[in-house]
Amino acid sequence: MRWHDVLTGQGFKDWIVLLTEGSRITTGKALDPFTSSNRKLVRVSEFLENIQGHGSPDLPIEKLEDGILTIENKRKIDQAIVDLKRAHLVSDDGRSLSSLGNVVLESWKKYNINDNQEINEIPRALVLIHYALLNNNYYYIEIMNFWKQLREKYNVKTLFENRNFLAIVGYLNQEINGYNPWNAIYSTKSGMEVDFKKDWDDLIKKLSNVDSIWQELNALLEGVDRKVEAGIETEVENSINKFKKIIEGWATRLQGRVDFCMAMELICIPTNDVENRLNEWNLGLETIEKINEIISDLESLCHSDPIVVRVNDLLMERKNIILYGPPGTGKTRTAFLLAENWRKKNGLDSVFSITFHPSYSYEDFVQGYRPSKEDPGKFTLEDGILLQVASIASEDKNTNFLMIIDEINRGDTARIFGELITYIEPDKRNHYFELSQSEKGKRYIPDNLYFLATMNTADKSISLLDVAMRRRFASIGIVPDYEVFKNDPDWLEEVEGINLGDFLEKINKKLRLIGIESDRAIGHALMKIESHDPNPIKALRERLEFDILPLITEYCYMNRSMIKKVLGNIVDDEGELKKLTDEQFIEILQQS
Repeated sequence: MRWHDVLTGQGFKDWIVLLTEGSRITTGKALDPFTSSNRKLVRVSEFLENIQGHGSPDLPIEKLEDGILTIENKRKIDQAIVDLKRAHLVSDDGRSLSSLGNVVLESWKKYNINDNQEINEIPRALVLIHYALLNNNYYYIEIMNFWKQLREKYNVKTLFENRNFLAIVGYLNQEINGYNPWNAIYSTKSGMEVDFKKDWDDLIKKLSNVDSIWQELNALLEGVDRKVEAGIETEVENSINKFKKIIEGWATRLQGRVDFCMAMELICIPTNDVENRLNEWNLGLETIEKINEIISDLESLCHSDPIVVRVNDLLMERKNIILYGPPGTGKTRTAFLLAENWRKKNGLDSVFSITFHPSYSYEDFVQGYRPSKEDPGKFTLEDGILLQVASIASEDKNTNFLMIIDEINRGDTARIFGELITYIEPDKRNHYFELSQSEKGKRYIPDNLYFLATMNTADKSISLLDVAMRRRFASIGIVPDYEVFKNDPDWLEEVEGINLGDFLEKINKKLRLIGIESDRAIGHALMKIESHDPNPIKALRERLEFDILPLITEYCYMNRSMIKKVLGNIVDDEGELKKLTDEQFIEILQQS
């Protein structure tokens, strides 16, 4: 079966007709953050710097030609704002940089790639993707997941060499009226290498043959008599021709997408494969040197984090680890950094992430009955994520696999793990067990599967772990780090003479004095202000109003007098922040 055979039925015909008539399309998973224009990153630095400087991506009016903002310039500015929003680099109103935009722009400056040179396009994309994933940005995670699906299905080298095909799979991954052609492509199990140019020509020829389309449609309908309405042939033929022009148009301006996909590929592969891949792409020496510098720095950033090294060492020794602590102490960040290192050593597919919640069950995690995909009226016994991952790890003993369980205490862990709580113990690994619901067969948890969980100790609305779970997991406490403000160059140490580490420490001491246990301390990340923030006073006020005050209010059970004891005169007797000028706000904090 050729890759396109599943596309020639009624669903695809309806989709392509509506698509080429200009109907609204819901974008599917993207191949890059600038899906509408395939924009390169060459001018993004300039736009971001202008927004950072005066709240708009355009140059100040006096720098425009003849001091006039032309309609064409206005159109370009509007498109730039749309693209930057889509890429999550600016705020919703387009007047300030997002946290991702700030760190990316500073990193581009650090590596001298905040320019318009084509040779720096892949390095720019590499930095953007790295920090987006590091901050757990869902949009970039979706982009990476789609790239992962593509590289599973098709040869990576061929994807880069055939731009028409890269354009096709990107364009077909859009949805209209609930139909997404890429799902049909991805669901085929052939995985065979194909001649994409020949397949593309065959597809166009096949779709251009209206009689052939209807013959196949009739076969799919199992001989149901269906008459072709007058004029339908012309409609389909016109749609196919428009579709072909769309793809050819995209392919001619696809270099930005190719560069972005190459950066994603560099993040996917182990470090020791990077050199071969760069040479395979025939990139210039200057570009290769810049990429190697960035990859080396980003790896060093991950490996040099003391807590990440500590957790990794203990994980390799004990196999099951829980990171616990109050909110804002960096538990999820630590898990993410460790996972990034893990993928570099063991491959992109070596890490699996899930989040427990009150509705999560044994059936989701281990095994249970679910509606059959072929017949929704029937139920079939299916493995949950744990048994699926265990099976994958069992088949590849040369690779270490990691399962990250975020918010492990939000679920009923004893019920979710069931009898497998015994078999995740290090000395019970590779021991066969049988599940009561499944057919007789040997299953086991392999010793190359590791578990890393996070637990928020501040949420008393949920139970902490029972004794059985605690015995199977080694626990590492993550506490507020008051030294991070002076040790991390990306964080401000003080604002208008107020030492942020000392200020946070005072807040946590006051919480303890009124009887709030250390499990409910305020984590350092909740007081973080970026070192390049253009308005640090505003950022500090927002931290107090939107992050710290709500937590303290919850911890104090709405007791207004207790809130005032912790935060002092910046709040009124009702526990609400006073309306103060910046000068008054800073003066009160300096005196507290």
